[in-house]
Amino acid sequence: MAAAQGGCVPLGLVPLSEVGAVVAEFLEEAMGHLGGLEEIRAFIEVARDAAAGEAVVCHPVVAGEALELSLYTAGGRLLDRLALPPERLPASAEATVGLLGGLVRLVREAPGR
Repeated sequence: MAAAQGGCVPLGLVPLSEVGAVVAEFLEEAMGHLGGLEEIRAFIEVARDAAAGEAVVCHPVVAGEALELSLYTAGGRLLDRLALPPERLPASAEATVGLLGGLVRLVREAPGR
């Protein structure tokens, strides 16, 4: 399967008799990726509630193919941590970090250190 370009995801050529199975497999994989993104969004929302109005920042750490997220208030209070193995990520660990920037402010170092 090729990478998405221009909003489309090209699938490989397959015999007509296999199209249904290929599309079903693609949709199952896509739903798994959306689930990972929803888990991260929910994690961030819970942290925002716990922050009681303070800005929330994320210190992501790529560990091999996994991703560790630590959420802090901008003042340095640790709110929560989440370790995500590759099968729970919406994309590769590095690509997921790029997606996070649209959800929460990213920081290179944990605040207050």
